[in-house]
Amino acid sequence: MNLTPDQPPTQLYDLQREPQNKSSSSSASFFNSTFFFQDNAALEWQLFLTIREPGTIILTVLYSISFLVGFFGNVMSLKVLLGQHGSVRLSGVSATRCLLINLAVCDLAVVCVCMPVTLGHRIYTPWIYGDFLCRAVPFTQAVSVSASVLSITVISISRYYAVHSPLQSRAYFTRRRILASVTIVWLVSSVICMPVAIVTRRDEVALIDGLAIVLPVCGEVWPQPRLRQVYNVLLFSALYCLPVTFNLTLAFLTCRRLRSSATDGRFTELDPRSQALHETRLQGRRQIARMVTALVLLFALSWLPMYVTDIWLDRELRHPPDWLLQTRPFAQWLGLTNSSLNPFCYCFIGDLHRSAKALRLRLLGPSPASALALASLPKIFNLQNQDKSPVVATDSSPNSCGEDAGSLNLSMWWTQSRTCESLSLPYHLGMTEAITLDS
Repeated sequence: MNLTPDQPPTQLYDLQREPQNKSSSSSASFFNSTFFFQDNAALEWQLFLTIREPGTIILTVLYSISFLVGFFGNVMSLKVLLGQHGSVRLSGVSATRCLLINLAVCDLAVVCVCMPVTLGHRIYTPWIYGDFLCRAVPFTQAVSVSASVLSITVISISRYYAVHSPLQSRAYFTRRRILASVTIVWLVSSVICMPVAIVTRRDEVALIDGLAIVLPVCGEVWPQPRLRQVYNVLLFSALYCLPVTFNLTLAFLTCRRLRSSATDGRFTELDPRSQALHETRLQGRRQIARMVTALVLLFALSWLPMYVTDIWLDRELRHPPDWLLQTRPFAQWLGLTNSSLNPFCYCFIGDLHRSAKALRLRLLGPSPASALALASLPKIFNLQNQDKSPVVATDSSPNSCGEDAGSLNLSMWWTQSRTCESLSLPYHLGMTEAITLDS
């Protein structure tokens, strides 16, 4: 996959091919009769500035929306995933949260580094960002995409074992091993994408003979075109076909096991409280399974056009069709937008959804519906248990909505968790979060 920034506009390819058909004098007369400029600087500005082109205007709007959604979405996701106070300590963070945090970091890197430079290069075609960013931007994009799909793969494996072998999964997928897996993911991604940083460089191309117009470009310079084609096919196989197929297979097996667990009837003889606890655990596993499936499908749909376009361009390297050159920037935007859409998959499901609503409540204040629910909170906690004895609302009672859940009996905790869920209160520090993310 060619991960260098946007290709130059179509007219620049025409200008580069012009000297092959005409002499230098005819080319100069062509410019003198078409563009009435006093110097080459004005001519360069007219040739290379594409802000007035319809495609550039559309891409500017699309990239602006994707950047705003991706930046604020991933920042809010990191705040929710790291906890109520945004702590960077991972010792108290669950294994699934560690992997989601890593995925959010990958997405934030793509949004903050790749999107602005790609859009700027689209608006003004010459590469004005230097040789370092010429190598760093494609490498960052390639590593982030690779780390994202490999992180999703680790999440799929951990959730598969959490459903099929819960006890072995808790013993194997410890936080230390998850952090080691994250480190391995970044190392493997860096090694796979290292050729991108090696062959990408900044160069200068003379467009027209006889005119002092030089186009600074950033692109991949391979010793042989065949090597580039082979590498792009290997990337397509290793970072798209195999991970997507593997993750979708695991997601199918996980969902089938969860569906059979809901109908096997093994827990019908338990008391109502245990049945309710089992249903809560099963519901949390279903939510995470749907989240992983959504992440895989979103990745597959977002990056497929980019891979197909680049492989096609490799086959038509000398004479690429104009429509393919015009489609490629939109395919790249769609792939980068995957990093902006991921928070909608893993931050607004289950207890993470309730944590996000609690964070919004602290930042923006309660809505009228939330204020009404909070006003009725003392009445709700005057419910009676099965012994018809009143529940006294003290500092260590369910008013804390899960912070002191360990000191409550099962009946009080169950009433507390369901009440907090209906009110969207921040009880994510209690037992229900552990059931949802770690079960």
